[in-house]
Amino acid sequence: MKILLIYPFCLEGRLHAEDSAVVPMGLYYVGALLKQHGYNVEVLNWHDINKYPSGITTALKEKQPDVIGFSILHANRWGGIEIARIAKKLNLQVKIIFGGIGASGMGCHSGFNVHNAHGYELLCKLKEVSENTPLVLMTGFGYDPLFIPEGHS
Repeated sequence: MKILLIYPFCLEGRLHAEDSAVVPMGLYYVGALLKQHGYNVEVLNWHDINKYPSGITTALKEKQPDVIGFSILHANRWGGIEIARIAKKLNLQVKIIFGGIGASGMGCHSGFNVHNAHGYELLCKLKEVSENTPLVLMTGFGYDPLFIPEGHS
C-alpha cells in the first residue's frame, strides 16, 4: 500500500514564505509511525505546487497512492481539497484523509463532509498524534491495523 502525506499549498500567498513553507511536525510523526509499522509512506511538501499545477497530476500518476493524507491548517484547506479532487479524478479508489488543526472545521464548511458527492471517505479530526494514530487511520479505511506488510516483523 502506497501512502502519501501531503502538506498542500495555501489559497493565497503568505506575507512571509516561512509562515507556510514548513511542513508541520505532526505529518512527519505520522509518517514515521506508519513506516515503523511497515507501510510505504512518502511525505510531500507541496506548499508551492500551485506554481506548477501540472506537477500535481504528474506526481499522482507516477506515485499511484492508495491513501493520501493531508495536513490541513486554515489557509491551505482549499489547496488540499483541490489536490484531493484531482486525485479522485485519477483514481476513484484512492482514500482521502484530512487531518490537522484546520480539518476540524471542514465538516460543516460549505457542506463539505464525508458523505458528500466528492467521495471523501474519512475526515480525521485527530486531537493529538500518538503511537496509535496509524491504527486509527488504517481501521478507519477498513484495513487490518495488525497486518504487517511482508518483510517486516
